[in-house]
Amino acid sequence: MKKSVASTNKFYKPLTVSMGQAVARANRYRDSLNPMRGLNMRRAVELLESYGRGEFADLMWTYAAPNLGIESADADLLALIERRVGALVELDWSIKTVDEDYPNFSAKLAEDQAAALAELYYGVDNLSEAIEHLALASFRGFAHLEKVFGADGALELLAVIDQWNVVRDGTRGPWKYNPDALQTDFAHLPNEYLLTPERVLCREVRRPINRVGLTKVVRQNLSQKDWDAFIEIYGIPSGIVIAPPDLAQDKVNEFYEAAKNASGGSHVALPNGSDYKPNDQPRGVNPFRDHLRYLQEQLILAGTGGLLTMLTESGSGTLAGGAHADTFEIIARAEARKISEVFQRGIDREVIDRLFPGKPLLAYFELSANESVDPGEILKHAQTAAAAGLAIDADELSEKTGYALTVQESAPAALPFSANRHVVANRRAADADGLAARMERLLAADDAHFADELAALQAELPALLADADDAAVAAWEKLLGGELLAGLTGRVPIKNTNKKPEKKSC
Repeated sequence: MKKSVASTNKFYKPLTVSMGQAVARANRYRDSLNPMRGLNMRRAVELLESYGRGEFADLMWTYAAPNLGIESADADLLALIERRVGALVELDWSIKTVDEDYPNFSAKLAEDQAAALAELYYGVDNLSEAIEHLALASFRGFAHLEKVFGADGALELLAVIDQWNVVRDGTRGPWKYNPDALQTDFAHLPNEYLLTPERVLCREVRRPINRVGLTKVVRQNLSQKDWDAFIEIYGIPSGIVIAPPDLAQDKVNEFYEAAKNASGGSHVALPNGSDYKPNDQPRGVNPFRDHLRYLQEQLILAGTGGLLTMLTESGSGTLAGGAHADTFEIIARAEARKISEVFQRGIDREVIDRLFPGKPLLAYFELSANESVDPGEILKHAQTAAAAGLAIDADELSEKTGYALTVQESAPAALPFSANRHVVANRRAADADGLAARMERLLAADDAHFADELAALQAELPALLADADDAAVAAWEKLLGGELLAGLTGRVPIKNTNKKPEKKSC
């Protein structure tokens, strides 16, 4: 009997209010705090030092405050997050089973465990959101998800816990819930706020990218401020006006006003003998653009593990663009393995131990990180399936191959899956008489030779079926239709005496 994930989940009591819902009411004051105000290098160093103490409220708000944090304010960091997370959430997930040579392997047990895990994960309403949140740990250092269970004990939601709502006992100690998002330490929160693995999933990253992003934003803002001042001086032409040597004393104020207007770009007349010195650039090269470019490259290097040295290259769609896409696919595959391990530790092992006590874990959740198949191979598989009487959905083929596929009018209509199983069995039964090969030759013939192939098959069918048993003939009746086969061979169709089983009411 199949075990239900919900019916056996007696360990958890359903929560009337999740942590996320409670926090939404408790710390709304943060919504009005702009972390970018007063953000200088001294403040950035203070925030980064608080990470080691396990005090995350102000730092994480600076990182990820909606529309205010550096993840939203800095274009480079925003683009890096979107590219990395986007490549990850595009991956499919599935429930896998271990290889048959695994110790104590049982095909039936593996199938039952896979069915139980599939039921659980399909019941989670926000699985994509949960995966995206765990991916952001690469930027912020950690990510937590609360397991929210329904009244029947089934896992319904993996609720996102905002990172400014947790504290930690140092760098490696346990975690506590911080409902008011206070800049406080672990010891000042009650023990009932302890975050245990039974209640939350946690992913940690030892070298978060936002560590580089924060200092980059601060230095970039300082450089941008100096660049703006530079433009004010040298961007709009201005200069210094030198008075003539014989300027009368009573004309000094009048000359000063004219000189000020001339320096600001106005058209004025100056006394004879005056001189004008424009404010030329003090150096041949503008230093600010190179400085900002350097900061950008440092962030991209950190965010791509050194695989990508530039955010963009000239020539969209060229080899450079392809290299960028490959880079983020490589990162996504590595990230997928790590996130899969979080689900395997925090959910799979727990569920299997509860539903199948004492049994080895033979099934597990996995993001499809290692399943990169060439589109040509996928189309070959589809062609092989079609030769066996099976049809793959055109939309699914389009998704897997990336091609926009349409069904040609001359293509044979796809059979429903319930009929395909019978087609395969019938072809195998007919293959004993060599008729399947003849039929494939007929279907493969072009318009010029189809009539000849059909006539040849019609002429040979009576002789081929002369000694065939009823099972082979019945198989070909199901493939070609009894009346068609009778018309081709003159043989009376076999009556189908199989009756469909009656449906039983529950």
